[in-house]
Order: sequence, then C-alpha cells, then structure tokens
Amino acid sequence: GSCRRCLRPAREQVLSRKEQNQRHYQKNKEKIAAKQKEWRDKNPTRFAYLIQKRHCKERGIEFLFEYDEWVDWWGEDFANRGTHQGQLVMARHGDQGPYSPDNVKKIMSTENVSEAHEIRREQMTETLKS
Repeated sequence: GSCRRCLRPAREQVLSRKEQNQRHYQKNKEKIAAKQKEWRDKNPTRFAYLIQKRHCKERGIEFLFEYDEWVDWWGEDFANRGTHQGQLVMARHGDQGPYSPDNVKKIMSTENVSEAHEIRREQMTETLKS
C-alpha cells in the first residue's frame, strides 16, 4: 500500500473547480478587477445588455432579446436610457410576460413607475372584491 505521506499531495490537489476559481480570484483580485473594468470600458453597449439580461434573471423574468436585436431596438435612444427622471426604459406591456421585441415599449421612467402603481392598485382592488 501507499503511505499517507505519499497520498497527501494528491488529496490537496483534489479541489473542486469552484474552490480553484475562488483561490485564483483571491490571489488575483486586483488584476481581475482591472481587466473587467478595461473590458467594460471597451464594450459599454455589450455590458449594458448583459446587465439588463442579468437583472431580468434576478427578477425571474424571461429576457428574449439577442444582443443585436436589443441594440437595434434601442437605436438612437440608447444614450437616453436609464431609470432617472427624463430617461427612457424598456417597459413590458401590462408589466407582464417576458422582455421580448413584441412585448416591450420605450417609455419615460416616471411613466413606467406610474403604470406599475396603477397596475398594483387595480390588483389590490380586485383582491378586495373577492
């Protein structure tokens, strides 16, 4: 048989892929952050697309736009998109369903908030009636 001393290095090498990634990230945190920032700075449109896609996933809402489709949909309004007053948002019709080309519209962020409040009021009224 093998002695424990001979087996120890092999046991230490058996790290999960997740553990390997975590160790690598901890050792190279600053370098990785700098590369990520560099990529974001070079690819602001792609980064904005990925952020919106991620936010939809976090909210449990399907996002069915391909990158080129999303860029075309925003068109010249891309620079005016955002969640602050006076900016445009991609809003779903009736605040339901997926983010898809046939289920979204461009509206001012304040209008989107007002629509959402109105929908919630209607839902509460329906709930109280039943």
